[in-house]
Amino acid sequence: MNGRSDQEKACLLEAVASTMLELQLFRPNVLHL
Repeated sequence: MNGRSDQEKACLLEAVASTMLELQLFRPNVLHL
């Protein structure tokens, strides 16, 4: 169970990181609009 939870945590961290990067990239465009 620990190994599975670790994998799930890694996937969640990657998803959150990608989302944060996308938001940072989109923010300037929204502000310019």
